[in-house]
Amino acid sequence: MEQSSGRFSDVTEETASVGEDSDIQQGQCLAAPQAPPATYKQRSEETRKLFKELPESERLIVDYNCALQRDILLQGRLYLTEHSLCFHSNVFRGTKILLALKDFTSMTRVNTARFIPNAIQVCTATEKLFFTSFSAREKSYQSIFRMWQNTLLDKVVCVCVCVLHDYSI
Repeated sequence: MEQSSGRFSDVTEETASVGEDSDIQQGQCLAAPQAPPATYKQRSEETRKLFKELPESERLIVDYNCALQRDILLQGRLYLTEHSLCFHSNVFRGTKILLALKDFTSMTRVNTARFIPNAIQVCTATEKLFFTSFSAREKSYQSIFRMWQNTLLDKVVCVCVCVLHDYSI
């Protein structure tokens, strides 16, 4: 950013100074248009294709962009279903993880770089998984934790409430 008259100029001011002959109007975004967000139906179909091991009756609750910490960060998507936590990444040869919520032994909020609150650690009897780069870690943690607790208590969950909250249908 440039400094002018003791204040920092922002992007819209810089964009406005492109020139009068330009087709760019003041404040117009120069980024390419993005595809509309996926609907619940599209995400459910995607989950079903990626995780064929899931029972046909299993329904997607919510999904999140995140990364799995291994030797490197594997950017991907975490899918929370009624009884499972699934992760898929296309990095390198691809990574696919399917965990039954009933197999969790613990789940904790974790900070990255000692102070950035954007990670969740899930432990089972055989492994520890460290998921990071959540845009809204607390919301993600609460959703996964509640489903884990419901699974342990063998409760039926009303999927409609969760679906309408996080997806546009």
